[in-house]
Amino acid sequence: MVEVYEIIAALSHTDSTVLIRGETGTGKELAARAIHDASTRKDEPFVPISCTAIQHTLLESELFGHEKGSFTGAHAQKTGKLEFAGSGTVFLDEIGDTSPEIQAKLLRVLQEKEFERVGGLKSLAMNARIIAATNRNLEEAVRDGRFREDLYYRLNVVLIDMPPLRERPDDILLLAEHFLDIYKKRYQKHIEGFTPAACEQLLEYRWPGNVRELQNAVERTVITNPRRWIDRIQRLEPIKDVAPAYAGLPGRLTYVKAREEMIRELDRTYLMHFMKQERGQINKAAEMMGVSTRTVTRLLDRWGVDKVSFKRDEK
Repeated sequence: MVEVYEIIAALSHTDSTVLIRGETGTGKELAARAIHDASTRKDEPFVPISCTAIQHTLLESELFGHEKGSFTGAHAQKTGKLEFAGSGTVFLDEIGDTSPEIQAKLLRVLQEKEFERVGGLKSLAMNARIIAATNRNLEEAVRDGRFREDLYYRLNVVLIDMPPLRERPDDILLLAEHFLDIYKKRYQKHIEGFTPAACEQLLEYRWPGNVRELQNAVERTVITNPRRWIDRIQRLEPIKDVAPAYAGLPGRLTYVKAREEMIRELDRTYLMHFMKQERGQINKAAEMMGVSTRTVTRLLDRWGVDKVSFKRDEK
């Protein structure tokens, strides 16, 4: 994290394009906001846009805007996020999920510093800084032909790797105390802190959802805790270690079959854990897993699991 802070400080007087890599929940948007706030653009808009939360058919209009009548439903001219940002910063979250068509248009934005609204003929100047983020392996996506190589190198001028929380054990209790201060004030709870047992629970957990999962866990615990001290983090059950499942596989299965079996078990482990933790809320479980709600729904169908069963378990 010290290296991350040093890079952010070094970027304060530059306009370089930045690519932030990291697992879901590691604070990629917070890093992007820190870069913006430390730059000469800090008084201009910071405009985040999730490339996964918006359908690909609508993302083009969200980014570039559109002219009246350019497609069905375009009843008026719309200003896109790139135009709205002015001389500020545009944060493209999960850039790795964009379609080839969007990638081609973003490449032109970075190369030519201009774009057109959907259905428009007039070129508009692009003055904003681009910061992109991904939880995907873009180098692998480039090799597989799923991401443009030229766009990757245009984005990867300055690279920031956000370390997962499990690699930052010294930060866990500091962050937990920070979130505790926030939520005990918000919910007007008189809580002194965490007991040693609760601290041990925080440190032993692997935090697959990273800082976001930690924040949610502390908030949930503050809401439900009736005492002055927190002695247990609510609904925090360590995910079982699946490593022993590898034992004996080479002797009974081919590599391809063994890989398929382990992926299926991993899918099921994460699905059941986060669906239980989030009480059957598919959108919340998807956020913690770092996948789309469509993926969670597909996994539920594959395993024949009804989301209502998780709500019943809480009663």
